[in-house]
Amino acid sequence: MGRRRTLLVASSMTVISAVMYSVYSFDPEVYLPLSRASDLMAGLGNGLAICTVPVLIAETSPAKIRKLISALFWFSMSSGQMMIVCLGIEVASPLLAPTFYLLSQAVALFFVFGICESPLWYMHGGQMDRAFASYRRLRSGTEILAARELYQSHIIHMDGDVSGVGTTYRLLDFVRVSKIRRNTLGSLVAMISGGLDLSLAGALLSVMTDGYTQEGVAEPFFIFSGYALFMMFPSFLGTSFIKKRYSKVLRLYPVVLLLLAVMALLFERLNDSGAPSGVMILVTLVSVGLSPLGPGLLPFPYMTDAFPASHRDVGIAFSLMAFFGTQYASQRFYDSLLWSRAFGFVGRWSILILLYLIPVLLFMSVWKKSAVIKGGTPSFGFSIRIIFASIDQYQSLATSCCYAILSTEDCANANERRSGGTTY
Repeated sequence: MGRRRTLLVASSMTVISAVMYSVYSFDPEVYLPLSRASDLMAGLGNGLAICTVPVLIAETSPAKIRKLISALFWFSMSSGQMMIVCLGIEVASPLLAPTFYLLSQAVALFFVFGICESPLWYMHGGQMDRAFASYRRLRSGTEILAARELYQSHIIHMDGDVSGVGTTYRLLDFVRVSKIRRNTLGSLVAMISGGLDLSLAGALLSVMTDGYTQEGVAEPFFIFSGYALFMMFPSFLGTSFIKKRYSKVLRLYPVVLLLLAVMALLFERLNDSGAPSGVMILVTLVSVGLSPLGPGLLPFPYMTDAFPASHRDVGIAFSLMAFFGTQYASQRFYDSLLWSRAFGFVGRWSILILLYLIPVLLFMSVWKKSAVIKGGTPSFGFSIRIIFASIDQYQSLATSCCYAILSTEDCANANERRSGGTTY
């Protein structure tokens, strides 16, 4: 279908899901079947978008900021996912929640209509005239050589001049030059609209309508809502590490994973000792803030820069399958390992640290070969290692802590009272 049509289909599915959500919010008799159908439709739409957006970024972004935008996308998506886990749609009125959900998804669908199709997609289908027209839209105001041979090599490399040398200046240029960057920006907006903005809108309405009525539940709201904005800052810091070389990232990466393990250990100890909820929430927030560093700094920005254009979409697609395919399994494994107290204290944390180190070792075995890969086809062994280096071992532990915090009896009772006896 192409990248643009796939995003249109994905956005349409999320709009249909939002309509179903609105219907079953007002009619309790159809709650169960429509809620399951809504979740299924939303899952299909988000799955298509998640698989399409990184490929679109890799094919349409200028080479000098390709890694930057890819990392920014993963930090944004991770922030949205974690905010949904932490907050959900916490509004006092049953009318406002489905309304905001439907409006945000409709805006995303409208935004996708303005983006361009990937020129490489047209080129692979032999539609050179459409590829040239799409490239002109993406690079309006840029001089393009008329020769078809040079045009093909030029479009694959996607080189573009970006003013400024610092990360801040390059991000400002990305936002300011809308015609040049609108394809990638539209993709980001379409993806983030299902996560971060919904949670923030719901959180704001909770404050305005006094949605939190129980003492002890109001504190997490203010911490989580403020931290939603703070979670975007690591993307600006992290992208500065991947401007030129990956060596600094690899030095930082084990430290991040070690901090995650320490946070989980501290959470377990605090949970056993009956520590105040505020301290446990603070520990959880630190874990949530660190969790996007795995996919945001390593595998996906690496593949958008190292893989040749002809194999980039396949590599990213399979890595996404490995990434999200293992998320559910690792989530359940962490839950059972941390809360069942199996294998003893030393054995339990030895297993966790080993699982953290496997993706790091796999990635370190391939990252130095990026210069070779740019000039040719990646080998099967190289592709397998980079795909398995993308396996999700980063967010599951933080998500487990979030579930443990938010699934307490007090929060459940508060939600039931806010919804008038029905939890949406």
